[in-house]
Amino acid sequence: MPALKSFDESKTSDIHDGTQLDLTPVDSPSAKKGLKIGEADVDRENRTIAEEEDPTPEDTDSYLDGWRLNVLNVAGPGAAIALVLTVIGMPSNFPNHKEQPTYSLKATFTRENFRRVDLNGLLLLLGISILIVTALEEGGTQYSWHSAVTLALLLVGVALFFLFLAWEKYQENRKTSQEPVFPWRLMIDRFVMGVLLNSFCVGATMTTVIITLPQRFQIVNGDSPLQAGYRLLALTAVTSFGSIIAGVLVQRLKIPHFWVLLGAAPLQIIGLVLLGNLSTDYAIQKETYVYQVILALGFGGTFATAMMMIPLVVSKGDVAVGMGGMGQFRALGGSLGIAISTNVINSHVSSILSNALSPSQLNSLLRSAQIVNSFPLELQVLARRAYAEAFNKSMHVTAAFGAACLLATLLLWERNPRKQE
Repeated sequence: MPALKSFDESKTSDIHDGTQLDLTPVDSPSAKKGLKIGEADVDRENRTIAEEEDPTPEDTDSYLDGWRLNVLNVAGPGAAIALVLTVIGMPSNFPNHKEQPTYSLKATFTRENFRRVDLNGLLLLLGISILIVTALEEGGTQYSWHSAVTLALLLVGVALFFLFLAWEKYQENRKTSQEPVFPWRLMIDRFVMGVLLNSFCVGATMTTVIITLPQRFQIVNGDSPLQAGYRLLALTAVTSFGSIIAGVLVQRLKIPHFWVLLGAAPLQIIGLVLLGNLSTDYAIQKETYVYQVILALGFGGTFATAMMMIPLVVSKGDVAVGMGGMGQFRALGGSLGIAISTNVINSHVSSILSNALSPSQLNSLLRSAQIVNSFPLELQVLARRAYAEAFNKSMHVTAAFGAACLLATLLLWERNPRKQE
């Protein structure tokens, strides 16, 4: 599973790097004037787009290059420091550091151990993720849903999915030293799948909100990246608090995991629906923070409870596979959630602004939303309103994952629900 995780992270980072909206500091003219979206009437007939200067590819590339440089300057050193501290702080032979070492590094990386890796399963799962995520991101925007490219990506991705299932079934029945990526016995266990599907859905909702909500603050409300990060603290901080509450309910009060999950899923749905009804005004509503708190309690409760339930639904020998599978499902859910959200936002913005912007302007806007600051004030207002509506629509679509989380929880129902001993 660590190998699978590394494949997934490298894949999703490459995909997201080219599809997410560019985030750079905003110095909006409308912010200085205290303008609300909707206060200005845009007369499309009296203003033709030919009169405006199109943003050049160099302008867009400069935004993208600056954003990537900022990411490297901040994330690179932070990741390096975390890695060094982890290496220094981790005991030798962890997690069996209190026992006499029974193996060496040289004995670990042997041909026999590499033969245990289910390479076919890894490649199939990697292909499924890349093809389906790409199809969902590009369908309806870069390519139509009926185009040969989109259909080919979807069909091949679905074919690889069924081939993956057949391969894991075959691995389960044959005598081999290879360890399946995802054992068939876990696939057909409704309790295991209930927990993993909860992880998948909360990965989709949480990742989508964490990425798109700061984008909304910057594009629609004119915040700087730092300000957008501050405004997200209500979500990130309370998510940890929600995990603590779930731990107390499950570990201390011995409340069955099923009931905690059943209570957390509706909080996700309520929070997402409320965030999908935010005003399109330039000013940020104070209620936004309340909605984040509600949503964060659902995130924390679902994530922590699902993780604590893994040892209760799998055998001791499959705990590591179950934990790894939970991480993989959460990452895959996040990839699909972002792909769908990006598609919804870009499709809505394209449909609204296609008559107001030239093709080159629209293409530049979809590549980097911050290019909107180079537009005339009236077009800025129109573009911000379009993005506000698109983000609202995205939250409503994401709420469907919250509903799916509730349905997945029902798979865990039993007459005497399991609880922590």
